Amino acid sequence: MQGSARFFKGFRTLTSTKKHTYGQAFHDEILQFKNSNGTMTSFSVTFFFAIVPEYKHKGSHGMAFVISPTRGITNASADQYLGIFNEGNNGNTSNHIFAVELDINKDNEFGDIDDNHVGININGMRSIISSPAGYYDQEGQFRNLSFISGDLLRVTIVYSHKDTQINVTLSSPEEAYYPKKPLLSLNQDLSPYFLEKMYAGFSASTGSVGAMHYMWIWFIDGCINVPKLDLGIPEIPPYPKAKSQVLWIVLLTCLSLSLLAFSAALVASLCQCYNLWF
Repeated sequence: MQGSARFFKGFRTLTSTKKHTYGQAFHDEILQFKNSNGTMTSFSVTFFFAIVPEYKHKGSHGMAFVISPTRGITNASADQYLGIFNEGNNGNTSNHIFAVELDINKDNEFGDIDDNHVGININGMRSIISSPAGYYDQEGQFRNLSFISGDLLRVTIVYSHKDTQINVTLSSPEEAYYPKKPLLSLNQDLSPYFLEKMYAGFSASTGSVGAMHYMWIWFIDGCINVPKLDLGIPEIPPYPKAKSQVLWIVLLTCLSLSLLAFSAALVASLCQCYNLWF
């Protein structure tokens, strides 16, 4: 883990309450994405995450699943760059970085569609394709999902070498079914952008508003099967209170107890006085 990533209350968090920072968490082992003759392999990724912002109706910047030549990305920037790129290397073909962004801030410089969307990115922050966050139900109707709800959400990314197609599906693990129709579907050969062996992981960043980016569990496989999972849904911790706020709560509690004790003593004293007068 790099940057502000750490373990917190049983979860791996990519960011803390610090502003304008980023955190990264990558798999320890390097993964093979091409065979010996340079042919791209198929793969699938499933992960569960939750974003808890500092304020209920205002997010920070967001997070992304990342495949990179290195285990961790150095010289990355926070804020709108999500801890993946910086102003100098954004868009460079030499990056060899594939990402699926879960963006909670509308950055006009990158052509973002809104402040709650999923995008597929290659070598830069401008998405090749994007969609508002949500899923298609059994009847094919689009249902919105909010990244800053604090709820646990599931993302599945499937790349088919045969079809040269990337499908990204967002869903709620509380739903009884897995969406048949993906949220994003892109016909794109990834061979020119991938090296033979690369690392997979996650990155997130904050700006002027804090946000906790919680990672629960994730799977990556060299096939296009979507795992059927029957898992209990954990309780996501709330946004941590500031130390000063906690201190005020303690002080107010102590003050309240002191006032109660004083009131009890005063009542007892008055009772004694009344007894004397009577």
